Amino acid sequence: SVEVIEHVADKPAFVAALAGALNEDGLMVLSTPNRTPQSRLLLVEDDHDLAAGIGEYLAGHGLDVDFAYSAGQARERVGATTFDLLVLDVNLPGQDGIALCRELKHAMALATPVIFLTARGALDDKLRGFEASGVDYMVKPFAPAELLARIRASTAHAAASDSLVLAIDG
Repeated sequence: SVEVIEHVADKPAFVAALAGALNEDGLMVLSTPNRTPQSRLLLVEDDHDLAAGIGEYLAGHGLDVDFAYSAGQARERVGATTFDLLVLDVNLPGQDGIALCRELKHAMALATPVIFLTARGALDDKLRGFEASGVDYMVKPFAPAELLARIRASTAHAAASDSLVLAIDG
């Protein structure tokens, strides 16, 4: 059983170890070497420790994970890189994840599926997430294996709906 990292005992050592995973923008990127990534996703989570734990788990299962820690960073990453899926926290610095999703989907015409991963579990919050064009909504605490399953299902569905087959009976 894999648990999400809630607390890091030796935070300076942990941060130093992660420094090697930073890209040129100072954002963390994790992927598995010698394996073709199944999907490239952007994880938008302001809790660095939680993001690292989620990212490590997903990368260990073949996903290419990029990180943003605020709505502003997410907007920049989405504008610069193509992702197969976004995983958004709702409580983000600068703008809430639901408003960010709405902006990306409507103002920027983003077709990428979005899964919300948040501590907000009220029905009204979930409905707002779906109204903003999110495809799924998970409440923390969560099982990493369930998040992985939902990511795989969402990306498979998106890939299937991208291919259009037209059959003409002659």
